[in-house]
Amino acid sequence: RLGTPVNCDDGQACTTLDLCDEINDTCIHVVNNGLCDDGLFCTGVEVCTPVIGCESPNPPLCADGVPCTDDFCDALTDACASTPNNANCDNGFFCDGVEVCDAVLGCVFGVDPCNDGIDCTIDACNETTDICVPVPIDSTCDDALVCDGVETCDELLGCQPGTPLDCDDSSVCTADSCDEALGGCVNIDISADCEEGNPCTDNTCDAALGCITTNNSAPCDDINACTSGDTCANGSCAGAPITCDDGDDCTADSCDPVTGCTTACAPAGTTCNTSGVCDGACFCVPGGSICPGGTAAECCDLDANAIRDDACVWCACDAGSCNNLDISFADMAGPFGDCVPDGFCNIHDANAALACFADTTGCETINIDAGGPFGDCTPDGFCNIHDTNHALTCFSGETACSCGPSPAIAPRVVDEATLSLLAVRRIVRPGDTFEVRVSINDAIENLQSYQLDTVVAGGRRGFLELIDITVENRGDSVFGERDDTFSAINVANGQMLAGRYTGGARTRANGYLATFTYRASDDARGTFVIDLSHDETNGDQTYLIASFRDKIAVRSTSPAVVVISGGAVWHRFPTGE
Repeated sequence: RLGTPVNCDDGQACTTLDLCDEINDTCIHVVNNGLCDDGLFCTGVEVCTPVIGCESPNPPLCADGVPCTDDFCDALTDACASTPNNANCDNGFFCDGVEVCDAVLGCVFGVDPCNDGIDCTIDACNETTDICVPVPIDSTCDDALVCDGVETCDELLGCQPGTPLDCDDSSVCTADSCDEALGGCVNIDISADCEEGNPCTDNTCDAALGCITTNNSAPCDDINACTSGDTCANGSCAGAPITCDDGDDCTADSCDPVTGCTTACAPAGTTCNTSGVCDGACFCVPGGSICPGGTAAECCDLDANAIRDDACVWCACDAGSCNNLDISFADMAGPFGDCVPDGFCNIHDANAALACFADTTGCETINIDAGGPFGDCTPDGFCNIHDTNHALTCFSGETACSCGPSPAIAPRVVDEATLSLLAVRRIVRPGDTFEVRVSINDAIENLQSYQLDTVVAGGRRGFLELIDITVENRGDSVFGERDDTFSAINVANGQMLAGRYTGGARTRANGYLATFTYRASDDARGTFVIDLSHDETNGDQTYLIASFRDKIAVRSTSPAVVVISGGAVWHRFPTGE
């Protein structure tokens, strides 16, 4: 009988045919994968197996490679998706902040939980207590300034200004301030501000009370020339009135507060000394017999024009009375410095004139004024080269002057010349000395004597001081190396004179005349010009003399120019110097 047929039904819906293979004695199952497709992306491609049936052996692998994301398949979008999960990043520490998951970068460290935004604090974190601990650091607020005080750090407000330094020393006699450059308080003594400029008060400063003024009794000057013995009293300066009466009946005496005692001549005819009368020129006459000032000028210069009234009267004042002598012309003094004329015109008179020019005479100069220039018999008010020549020509018998009526004499111009001044050093430093040499440019047919008078001009500041004048006995001198010459110098007036006792001589061109030595003052600067005055309007000028009555006209002069410089100095010497 037949057996029971083999049941090959596998019970799987996805197998469409369940057959029995007689040959192989086995069941055959024909699968249909299409019957397993559920239409879902996230399950992958389903397949049918006779044993299991429909299954999804290869679902989509949704892994983005970011450890902290939760990866899944999104059935709505039929795509893989991921969600950042911050919990996956938490390291369990507070002080490094809250970690977060970035979908691209993965776990990212959190922000410092203790950054309080205050620059002057150190933000500390306590991991044990999970608490931020800010630590203020005052030094970070220091602005390096002393005067505004010490800055501090507040953990909530940040840097706070300090309290400015109190520099008040509780004294009104100081000016109190804070000086950063000096490092703190400066208390400057201002006691000098109490000084009120009154010499009759003593001014002091009390720290609590301020300026205190006390009157004194010190000597003072009331700026009044009409008082003396000025003394302070009650804060003011006052003196006793002075007496300006000079005891002279021929003067009207008064006092000017600025200039002091002043004297004006009493009107002519005013009675003086009981029996005399005033001459209107402050002298009591008759006959100019009174000389209260004790000078010879009071006896022979009654018109007070500084010129002797009569060249033939020698004057002297003895014990207030004039003691005048009638003399011969050019008899100016006696021998060897004796001021009283000896009755002769001789070498002593020439020497007296030279000494007067040099300002070394002990005699009164008004008596040494024998006459004027180039034979003029009338005194000119100066002792100069002409007085020497008057004495020499009187001695030789060549003078036309006498103590009777004298002829009017006009000098003759017999030649002319130019003079040159040369500075040996033309650029010098302040305080240095230098020489200026004077020479006559032209050859002169006959030169008997000469007088030089220097003047200085220019310069931005300071001055040139004349310290010496020399007349060297040189081979190129206008008189050569001779022994019959005389000379005299007057440094104070910037003058010199020289000549020959025995008459004139022919001179060479560029003949040497004299050397003037100057010193530049310590503050001297600029260009100075040294020249000779030669307009012959008075007796202090430059003269070239051919003979007693003949002169050589000074046509022009070439001045010396000296530059005073404070820097380096180059010396340039002219050819032949």
